[in-house]
Amino acid sequence: MLRPLSPNVCSNGQESASTSKGCSLSKMPGIWKPAPGAYAFAAQQCGVELIDLMLVAVHPWDIDGAHRAGLGTAWINRTGATYPDYFTAPTLEATSMRHLAQLLSQSTESEGSERPSRCSRATPTTPGNW
Repeated sequence: MLRPLSPNVCSNGQESASTSKGCSLSKMPGIWKPAPGAYAFAAQQCGVELIDLMLVAVHPWDIDGAHRAGLGTAWINRTGATYPDYFTAPTLEATSMRHLAQLLSQSTESEGSERPSRCSRATPTTPGNW
C-alpha cells in the first residue's frame, strides 16, 4: 500500500513559491536542473529520497531531465500537444494542476507500487512512493 502524499514545493527561484515544507533552488550554488545534482539538492532540502519526488512541469525537457535523475514526473499539457518522442515520457500527463491532483489522489487509493514507464492520460498510473 502506498503511503499518503506529503507535498513539498521547490521553486526555481521565487522565495514566495516555497512553503514551510519546501525549498528554493535559488539557494543552490553552481548547479541547475537538469543536472542530477539539482534534484539531489531538492531531495535533501525536503528530507526525502529521489524516488519520493515528482517534478511537475510544462516543458518536456524538464520532464526528461528529472526522469533521468530518478524522479517521477508529471507533464501539464494544457494545449493537447503531442509529447515529443525524443524525450523520456512523463509518468503522468494532466491537463491542469487540478487534474493532476485528481490523478495523484486516485493513484494513492489504488494498490501496487510499480513505477510506470510511459505516461497515462485518462487512467492514472500507480507511482512508486509518491
